[in-house]
Amino acid sequence: MSILTAVRVEQYWKLTRKTFQFSPKFNAVRGGNSTGKTTLFSAIKFALSDENSSVNDPLGDVTLTFQDNNGGNFSFRRLRSGGNSKYFFNEDKVEFTEYSEELKQIGVKLSVEHVVYLDSWINMIENPKEVLNLLESLNPKVSALKAECEELGRDIKKAKKQDFINKKRIRHVKRSIEAISALATRNYQQICQKPNVSLKMELEENPLDGVIMSQSDGGFVYHEQFSGGQKARGAMALVLAVAERSENSFVIFDNLDNTIFQEHFPIVSKGIHAVSNEIQVIIGSRFKELAGSAESEIRLTELLD
Repeated sequence: MSILTAVRVEQYWKLTRKTFQFSPKFNAVRGGNSTGKTTLFSAIKFALSDENSSVNDPLGDVTLTFQDNNGGNFSFRRLRSGGNSKYFFNEDKVEFTEYSEELKQIGVKLSVEHVVYLDSWINMIENPKEVLNLLESLNPKVSALKAECEELGRDIKKAKKQDFINKKRIRHVKRSIEAISALATRNYQQICQKPNVSLKMELEENPLDGVIMSQSDGGFVYHEQFSGGQKARGAMALVLAVAERSENSFVIFDNLDNTIFQEHFPIVSKGIHAVSNEIQVIIGSRFKELAGSAESEIRLTELLD
C-alpha cells in the first residue's frame, strides 16, 4: 500500500502551477465555492485515467507522487496536449499499459472509484439489488460465475446448471457480506463515535434479489427507516470498507458537507480521523468544523474565474 503525498498541477482547467502536499492519514481541502476543490480532485482523476475518460482536459498536465511502506517515492505524470496523452513514470515516458501496471504495483487500482460523491452511495444503500451488485463486483470468482450464468440465458435445459452456479455465487457473496460488514461496522462506530452501533447486511429471502442494509443502536432498523444522517454515515462507512477490502490506497470525498448535517460535522471529523488509521482519506469542504480533526489542511482562497 502507498499514500498520495503530493499533486503537482501545471495545467488543469483553470488550476495552474500549483503543488499540494498531503499527509498519510486525514486531509482536508477547504475553501468556498469556485475555489478549486472539485477541480483539484478532477485533476487527480485525470492523472489516473486513460484517453476514454470523461475528465479529459485538452491541456492537462498533472503529476501525482506516492510513497510506499518502505519510504520509496514514485511519480506518475499525465500530459495531454492537442487531444493526445503522454504518460511518465518516474520521469520516464511509458505506454499507458505500463503506467497503469506500475500504479497497480503500489496499490493504486485504476478500476476503482477514487473520488466519491456520497449522494450516489446513499441512494445505493437503499437499493438491495445495487448493494448485491457491488458485493459481487468485489469478488472476481463471483463476477465470473455471474457472467457464466447470464451467458446461459433462459434456456430451460440449462436451468439445473444455472441453479448450481447461483448456489456457488451465493456462498461467495455470503463470505463477502461477512467481511464487508465487519469493516463497515468498525468504520460506522468510528464515524458515529459510538462503540455500540453496528451495520448489518443480509440477503433477501430470495438471495439474488439483493442485500438489505440495516443499522443497530439498541435494535435493528432496516434501510427504509434510516434517518438522513444515518444514511450518510452508513454510506461513508461502506465506501471506506469497500476501499479497504479492495486494497485501495486512498479515498477522496468531494462536497462532503452537502450530505452531512452541519451539527454532526465535529463528530464526523473525529470519526474520519480514526478511520484514516486504516486508509488515507481526503475530503473537500467549505467548513472548518468538518476539517477540524484533519492532520493536514489545504486552504483554497482564490476564486477560479
